[in-house]
Amino acid sequence: MVTFSIIVPVFNSERYLNKCVTSLLNQTYSDFELILIDDGSTDKCKDICNHFSIIDKRVITIHKQNGGVSSARNEGLKIARGKYVAFCDSDDYVEEKWLETMYSKIKDTDIDAASFGFINIDEKDRVISSWIPKQRLYCIDSQLDYLKLLVKSLTSYDFKWGVWLWVFNMKLIKENSIYFYEILDYAEDMCFLFEYLLYCKKVLISDYCGYYYLTRGDSIIGKSRGTIKLNSLNEVSFKLGTRISSGKFYVIYKRFYIIHFLVMYNQYSLLLYSELIGNIQEETKKIIKKSWYNHWTKKTLFNFSSLRKEFGRNTALRIINISFLFFSKSVFFYKIVNRIIARRFLSKDDGYYLFGVI
Repeated sequence: MVTFSIIVPVFNSERYLNKCVTSLLNQTYSDFELILIDDGSTDKCKDICNHFSIIDKRVITIHKQNGGVSSARNEGLKIARGKYVAFCDSDDYVEEKWLETMYSKIKDTDIDAASFGFINIDEKDRVISSWIPKQRLYCIDSQLDYLKLLVKSLTSYDFKWGVWLWVFNMKLIKENSIYFYEILDYAEDMCFLFEYLLYCKKVLISDYCGYYYLTRGDSIIGKSRGTIKLNSLNEVSFKLGTRISSGKFYVIYKRFYIIHFLVMYNQYSLLLYSELIGNIQEETKKIIKKSWYNHWTKKTLFNFSSLRKEFGRNTALRIINISFLFFSKSVFFYKIVNRIIARRFLSKDDGYYLFGVI
């Protein structure tokens, strides 16, 4: 057994693949296997993957028919032998102490999942932005703790959903049959992470930042349209809802409409100032009413005392804050309420600017 399995889904990324793989093979921590999944590439990726398999015995290459990024990652999980698993996209790269630093954070602890920061770059290697969260440790001792963690993850600056930011315990993945939902074109990371966190006891958010994420105009996220994204997020909620519908997760399931609302809003907020806002709002409401919406939802989302008791003051304020936008067609009114709540009660570390306050 190796310490890390690093899974890299590869599809038509010949311009970036050499840099990505080289950065991984040059790690100061060397006890890992690198699994390259060529997902039916039609460029030179096949040859590049084969070349690295020949020159470095740690590299395992699999060629398969195109099935999408989730399918590719699942193929990697099937053969992974590491104690921990990490993901890297084939157009990204990492600094040389990436694995060493991550391992130092988790090696002497019983942490089930750890998340790290990243640097966002363009195709000329220019830094666009960076995301460096506050270091925190979440201990999950009950279903309610898990529910609070999910709500926190959807309302706080602390969380990002890309699986390439996380290190996972392979034993938990295997024991609970957690794999990527291959039907999704968007938010497959969120779905995987939601399911995985169900079985965690300790989750670390680290302020280490050693991953370089490339923003490309031709990426799936760049091309996705609003309604497609909303439908994918709805599938995420259905998948998680199915997983928690048993009596084992009753407390979570009973309050799941809050999670569903926040998942849908996660995308809705990104479209806040677009011309589609009216259409997207109606589409979102239809999807929620069709699935998890019930007649208590609206009342509960505006019940500050109830939300504060369950999730804490700041999180309750954020839920009420975003509820104003979702249930109001007036963006102007929302922005006023949002600004008052954010400036009056919340700090930058609470993530208030995620809701449009500059």
